[in-house]
Amino acid sequence: MKLPPDIKQLEELLHSSKFVAGGFLGDDPRPLLEIIEHDLAELAMLGYSLAQVADRMDEISRRALQGHGMAVQIDQTLSAVADESRGVLVCPWHDNQHFGKTVITATRGTTSVRWSDLSLHLIRAHGFFQGRGSAFRIEPRQLVSVIFPPQRAFSMDTYICKACGYIYNPATGDPLNNVPPNTPFDKLPHNWCCPMCGAPKRMFKRRTSQA
Repeated sequence: MKLPPDIKQLEELLHSSKFVAGGFLGDDPRPLLEIIEHDLAELAMLGYSLAQVADRMDEISRRALQGHGMAVQIDQTLSAVADESRGVLVCPWHDNQHFGKTVITATRGTTSVRWSDLSLHLIRAHGFFQGRGSAFRIEPRQLVSVIFPPQRAFSMDTYICKACGYIYNPATGDPLNNVPPNTPFDKLPHNWCCPMCGAPKRMFKRRTSQA
């Protein structure tokens, strides 16, 4: 992520409509650096890096372009369509990058996000999802929920060791092995062992209502 030395000058440029109508910052009152830091922190909290997000957006863009204006199925519940327009957009960071005006719209269920080639570049190179109120502002949480398949929900069931009868309860975790509370059995490391008898993870079975 590159930030130029004259942040104030860049902010003025991003607020202006020199490159896009309404500017890149929209009506967001926050300083540029605060916007970027907040969005990167939210992305990290969601468990994704800028590279992962940008690579996935790029993959979806490439596949959408193959549809020539028709929706393309990306996975079971995700589709994307490319709207190609003439003209170029210039990156406001002055890194001599020019981009076409193609817009990708990705839809999962009833939720859609859209981005241009320039939007993708701003995210990958500068960690900039644009300001709130901008026409192409992308909320990191919404973007992640659309472009990545839903994560499998992990069971919070209790499991019993078939060797000694120890019961693993996700609510309490396993303090002896530094497993924090609210850790599902499915999320335990493969080399995790019973804290009572040392039996391997495969020796556990899900408890039934009669267990």
